[in-house]
Amino acid sequence: MRITFFIIIFLSTYLAGIKPATGATVNIQPGGQEFANSALRSPLERSLQKPQNTQNTQSWLVAQNNTKEKSNEINAYDPFADYSEFENTAEEQENINFFQTGRFLTLGAIGGIQLFTLNMSALYQVGPTYGGYLNYFFDLNFAIQFALIASTHSIALKSDSGQAFIGAADFISMGVDFKYFLDKNLFNKNFSWLQPYFFLGVYHSSVTMVATFTDQSGFFEDKGFGLNMGLGLEFQFLKKIHFGLQYAFKFVTLEQEAVPLILNIGNGKQNTNFRPYGDWMHITMLLGVNF
Repeated sequence: MRITFFIIIFLSTYLAGIKPATGATVNIQPGGQEFANSALRSPLERSLQKPQNTQNTQSWLVAQNNTKEKSNEINAYDPFADYSEFENTAEEQENINFFQTGRFLTLGAIGGIQLFTLNMSALYQVGPTYGGYLNYFFDLNFAIQFALIASTHSIALKSDSGQAFIGAADFISMGVDFKYFLDKNLFNKNFSWLQPYFFLGVYHSSVTMVATFTDQSGFFEDKGFGLNMGLGLEFQFLKKIHFGLQYAFKFVTLEQEAVPLILNIGNGKQNTNFRPYGDWMHITMLLGVNF
């Protein structure tokens, strides 16, 4: 009988809401008996009862549901979830742009004129120049160029003694240039079809002269290395074909520069008493095919 009585009291107490909710606080007052009596009242009676001695009331945290830690766990960085093998980085985007709009190789022809400075302009007349080139592009801006250029010039010279030398001279230059193409976005959209560039390279040049004087023929040979630099402008008028204009200046030092020019005639030599020195320039047009 007693066991049944205690069970009824326990159930009535539990159903009366004496168990505190998660995150709730319980006010503990100095009168412990008053708190015990209020626990036995129904929730409606406790809500209607006015608190007494609120000045001495103290708040105690009985339980707390910490949801902040769970939210931090949800928002935590997961390297496996964020990774994507198809993610486009800046480098990958540049490669895509190069494959879509760039050039790998350019094979072209060169044609124009070659002229000289200082007293070489008195020895060699302005003559035609021609050749070919091959460009390999590293990206949209940088390229390396391999070129072979030749030119032919007539000569008309009188020595100090009054002898006239008439003939022709052939120049051949082979070299490597590094070219930098400016970004088209730097210019107005109306001029986006233009592609300016600069270049700098090293060339090996040779000259072979064949001259005739007093019914005798003589020849002269010389060679040397030089620095090639200049600028150009290209524009594309077909999908894979472009046209360009280029100016190049060669600082060349020949082995026999500024020494008397001597013609070899059979087993003998003929001194012209002329000391050629100077550099040469190219003004050319380019026609290239892009691959």
